[in-house]
Amino acid sequence: MSEFLEVHRDNAQALIEESVPLAIEGQLSYADLLELCERYRIFAIASLLLDADPAALHAGLHDGACAFKHGIGRVDRRQIVLSQAAPLFDAIACRHTVLAAEIAASLAAPWQSDVEYQDDYLYYSVARQWVLAGELDAEVGQAVDALAAVASPTEPRLLVWQALRARDAVAFEGALLELLDGHERRYQMLVDRGRLLDEVAATLPFISVEGLALLRIAEATDIELEEDYPFIPSFARGDFTASFSEGAWRRR
Repeated sequence: MSEFLEVHRDNAQALIEESVPLAIEGQLSYADLLELCERYRIFAIASLLLDADPAALHAGLHDGACAFKHGIGRVDRRQIVLSQAAPLFDAIACRHTVLAAEIAASLAAPWQSDVEYQDDYLYYSVARQWVLAGELDAEVGQAVDALAAVASPTEPRLLVWQALRARDAVAFEGALLELLDGHERRYQMLVDRGRLLDEVAATLPFISVEGLALLRIAEATDIELEEDYPFIPSFARGDFTASFSEGAWRRR
């Protein structure tokens, strides 16, 4: 754990405080909004790592998702790149189903082939469709098939959704572990190449919010899960929604 983690958390808080008034007034671009939400995510993960406080993790993810929900309705729709919409996973991970549905509804956007890969777009499309449906219905199945048509058959993100659709706990665990291994390798590569800010390198590699979100989906699908997974501490998998305040993100 970085010796500067508390400094990184304080800096994230300061940057959030600078950006929140702009978010409230609808003056942030899509890219700016995503950066603000990353600051909430950094703050949330730093709080978990420093204080072993899962409630703070979930509150931070919730607040960032709330900021995104507020801001996304005020950005130029042409700016929306679905595969960059990590706050959708923040909302799923913190188990706020209404917030996740509101974000998913706001993310209706075509594939932008000049800035995102089609399989990345379709992966987020599956998650978005699941949130809107609240179950693994026929439309989610069609979205999974669309992803399968362009993704490698060994792509963990595809295998996760195929396992969820089949309600296959063994296949889901294998695919999730592959996805989490990819999370570790990707961040290690970025750290080794010096391509991450210090505060990002000290926080985001150590907790997989995406992985936690997929566990939430698996829970809702009644797939039997293990207690522990890499980068998803078991003590951080509780339900902390009762402590959320819808306006807390404005008061940072």
